[in-house]
Amino acid sequence: MSAPGPRGTSQERGRRRRARLIEGVTHVLRTGGLQAVSARSVADAAEVPLAAVTYYFASLEELIAETLTEMLHQWVEQVRRTTLLARAHPEKADLARWVTQAMLPPGGTGAIQAHYELLVACGRRAAFSAVLARGRADLDAALAELIAAVLSGGARPPSPQLVLAVLDGAVVSALSEGAPVDTTVQARLDELLRA
Repeated sequence: MSAPGPRGTSQERGRRRRARLIEGVTHVLRTGGLQAVSARSVADAAEVPLAAVTYYFASLEELIAETLTEMLHQWVEQVRRTTLLARAHPEKADLARWVTQAMLPPGGTGAIQAHYELLVACGRRAAFSAVLARGRADLDAALAELIAAVLSGGARPPSPQLVLAVLDGAVVSALSEGAPVDTTVQARLDELLRA
């Protein structure tokens, strides 16, 4: 058996190239939305040959589905990191603030709008909506953990599904009306928690 070359074994190179392709799709999704994803746009963003797209994935749809799975994993991890921060700062028991930090993508209004456009676009494609549906349980579990960490004791906490529904409604309302997203979301979540 020969020793690995300067760039590693072919399996390592394959894993790195697959990861670059997923990063490329993520970039295209966040900057241009689902309609901007093509084999060429992904290859360009990933800085790999065009043929790599179908060499490492059976189809562009499979690559997008795997990317959505990875994005969901990152979203769940963002919620978990926020939960750790909330536990480290119990003096800041502001659920609306922590949920907003955990659930909205970083990068301001443009990033939030792109995120919600992507979610809606995925709903139009069965394979992509199935990926999101499978990841929802993990997201709900992570959000429930955050809610429990911030609202320890006292009244019965709202379900993660209700919190996410209020957040989603507030985001869509803010985006469609040109209102500031963070303050709108926090105000609606505060209303929910006072109810």
